[in-house]
Amino acid sequence: MDFNLISVLLALIPMFLNVGLLYIIGIKMPKDQRTIIFIFLLFCLIFWQFEEVLLRIASTREVKVLIDDFLCMGWIFVGSFLLHFISDLVNFPFGKSWRFKILNYGITFCFFLLYLNYPQPTVFTEHSFFGSIPSVRPDSPDIFKRLWISFQAFFGLVLMLKFLKENHHEKSQSKRVTQVKWVLAGIIPPVLAGFVTHVLFPWIGVAELAITSPTMTVFSVCTYFGMKKADLFNYFELIPLEKVMKEMSNFFILFDKDLNVILKNDYADRLIFNESSAKSINLETFLTPESKRRLNQTIEQKEEEMWLDRLNFLDLNQGLLPSKAVIQKIEINKNPALYLLIGTDGKELLEYKQKLSSFKEYFKYFLKTSNESFFELEPESGRISWNGSERKIFGSNPNLDVFSFEGFKKYFSQNRSREEFEKFIQWKDSDDRNPMILHFEITYSQEKTKNLTLNAIKLTKGSSSNNLKIIGTLRDVSSEFDFFQQISKRDLALKEIAWVQSHKVRAPLANILALTDILKTDESLCDNSKREFLTALKKSADQLDMVIKEIVTKASVPDENA
Repeated sequence: MDFNLISVLLALIPMFLNVGLLYIIGIKMPKDQRTIIFIFLLFCLIFWQFEEVLLRIASTREVKVLIDDFLCMGWIFVGSFLLHFISDLVNFPFGKSWRFKILNYGITFCFFLLYLNYPQPTVFTEHSFFGSIPSVRPDSPDIFKRLWISFQAFFGLVLMLKFLKENHHEKSQSKRVTQVKWVLAGIIPPVLAGFVTHVLFPWIGVAELAITSPTMTVFSVCTYFGMKKADLFNYFELIPLEKVMKEMSNFFILFDKDLNVILKNDYADRLIFNESSAKSINLETFLTPESKRRLNQTIEQKEEEMWLDRLNFLDLNQGLLPSKAVIQKIEINKNPALYLLIGTDGKELLEYKQKLSSFKEYFKYFLKTSNESFFELEPESGRISWNGSERKIFGSNPNLDVFSFEGFKKYFSQNRSREEFEKFIQWKDSDDRNPMILHFEITYSQEKTKNLTLNAIKLTKGSSSNNLKIIGTLRDVSSEFDFFQQISKRDLALKEIAWVQSHKVRAPLANILALTDILKTDESLCDNSKREFLTALKKSADQLDMVIKEIVTKASVPDENA
């Protein structure tokens, strides 16, 4: 198989460059409309360049026709995606309508169908260097298809030139102007090359040259640099700025050095200006004298960003409106500086502070009435901090050090509490993040005991183990423990009563019922027999009385707290 290697590489290398660019944009760039359109444009360009690679190494006409049928959509649709991309880049108003999209893609699709289904077979121009080049078929719509693609490309150029002319001196559009310049620099070479070699040459009878698709790589590379240098594919363009400004819960006000308001958002309008309909608004009217003085002193400074911890507005409906604000100095060319005031409603913050202060006072009373003590243990240093209620648990023993872990350990490592406190030590030194609950029985003066419950959790700030802290409570549950002991004793007594009732009460009661029934129904009994039955009845009644007294005795569990 004979083919020109340099000619093949001339199409193959740009194709690989576009595949790499497709990967970068497809993986790393935001998926907005412009990015998606450009991705389709790259697909068309890759199909086109891949077709040229295959046509330059194909040996038979049948294979070349098959290659062109499958891959011709690349160079046929490249103009449609190019025009759509440019119209989105320059914010062409008509480009956002469905009519534009139907015309742009619909006409191209019709030419695509005509190209594939036209009765005359595809014609190739054989070139010594470029190999086989699909050419215009005589008396076919091919020339109109190429004119349509050229029209799309030139119309895109006109849109970009018009945008640059209208926005060249607009500082707000400076970044978009830079982006358009990059795209324009990249698209001019392939558009001119395509028009000359694929439209003008066939019209004047000159053999075509396959140089358009390699020059399209200039457009790809320039777009890539536009992406890197001027944020051609920009995440911030996805943010609906107007909606954010409208719904944000901060107010911002743009004003000049004389405090004349130039721009304000809806929140500032509702919060400060009471939706004033006046054409000119001055901040002086809505500020307290002290705040006006502080604001004037702040904007006289040379810093670009300045903070105001307290700025009081005169709210006509609710009185004084405190706020915390930052002022950003904005300089536009040689015009006088403007100032952007961004602030928050401080009224709600003050209310929260007052509520927090009240809560702290109530919490102090809660600590005084509670039988719990709160502690914070730093495992690294062994230091323990208490909330001031530790005397409820430990008393006022001067020899007891409960502010260090060693003293804490010494207190609990006595009698039956030693084994339980070992569990706490193991938990403290492990990676276990589950809460810990332990129960201790402490023996103190004159063999008296009290019961304590310890609840603890581990808190970590950040990923460093040095920031680990153990927060917990220590509670005296002696009264609850005694109460549950009484309940346990009563429960045991009730179980014994149930056993007595089921085993001892039933026997004499059954005898009484049986004897009574005989005496009532049997009329043939003599006097001696009746006396014997009555004696037995008396004996069973005495047994039942003894059992009932035993039940009463068991039910009367003495109350140790009485």
